[in-house]
Amino acid sequence: MENLVPLSTTDARLLRVVTLGTGVKDNITSIQTILRNAQEVLNQAQDDLLIYDRLLDTDSFEELRGNLRHLWNLIQHDVDLAANQPNGLPISAHSYRLAKAEAKGLLASCKSLNTRIKDVCQRARIQEYDMEGNLKNHQMRRAEKV
Repeated sequence: MENLVPLSTTDARLLRVVTLGTGVKDNITSIQTILRNAQEVLNQAQDDLLIYDRLLDTDSFEELRGNLRHLWNLIQHDVDLAANQPNGLPISAHSYRLAKAEAKGLLASCKSLNTRIKDVCQRARIQEYDMEGNLKNHQMRRAEKV
């Protein structure tokens, strides 16, 4: 420990600036990753919605599709903003924190909508099975397996 030379104030500031720059740049990738994850969740939700659109009533389908479109536009706006920043870096640490919080909020909203779409589609499938009488047969086959 005696061999370590204490950093001068200037060296310490320089070290802090260099490390902050790399940390912020690494975290920007994190924001972009969050936004990509949100896009993937929305793609899955859209696929589910399109697969079961014939089972859903028009109002539910239009509402869910409108929510999908709205979230997709918000995510695309954030992706475009990140792409327009010089070197991919936000202007300040404050704007970085806001961007990351917004990206996390969008991801949570996408996951919530995806869960809602899966739930609505599952209920629609169950209703279809009830109409065809297949649900009882399915339950009987399931009970036999157990």
